[in-house]
Amino acid sequence: MNAAEKQRQAMLGAQVEMQIDGRFTNLKQSGSMRVLRSISRIGELGNKMLEFTGDDRVKSQLIARFLGEEQKAKAFGAMPITPKDYDFQVAAVVKHEGKTTYVFDVKPKNKNVGFRGEVWIDGNTGMPLREAGQVKSPNIILTNMRFARDYELLDGIAVVKHFESSTDVRLLGIGRAELNIDFSNFSRTAADASQHAE
Repeated sequence: MNAAEKQRQAMLGAQVEMQIDGRFTNLKQSGSMRVLRSISRIGELGNKMLEFTGDDRVKSQLIARFLGEEQKAKAFGAMPITPKDYDFQVAAVVKHEGKTTYVFDVKPKNKNVGFRGEVWIDGNTGMPLREAGQVKSPNIILTNMRFARDYELLDGIAVVKHFESSTDVRLLGIGRAELNIDFSNFSRTAADASQHAE
């Protein structure tokens, strides 16, 4: 089992709190939502809104849509970036306090799909520490889609800690849309933890 698949399997049966801050910069509208995310043992995502403050447009057209797309795509693990689909080039090798991190420049072999940017990999575990770059827009309304996702290692498994994204929206003068998400209180039920250990 490769590190990305191991990381994804470790997320099954887990839950995490998300503090989501979104804004439409041109409209000067913003909002903040606190969400409890659960991941079932078969990879289904559940999002329970705990509270929201701010503009309703940000809630419905930015945050809720983002969560809905992630739910549909079951997007909870590291990006599936493999040599089969991507070209890798070592950009840097960083050594700090006895730990080695490899930084790769990544670009898709098929120019019409995927992600282009950089991936940071922990030298001891092979787990992702950071993914950042530009993704192919799914439609002509969204352009310049950029993101960064940072992880922390818990018991040798990468757990997402922070996510940020920005995109330009060609619709009704919305302009730039930005999201910042902080993840906290990652936990797994005892039953799920024992299943993962098997």
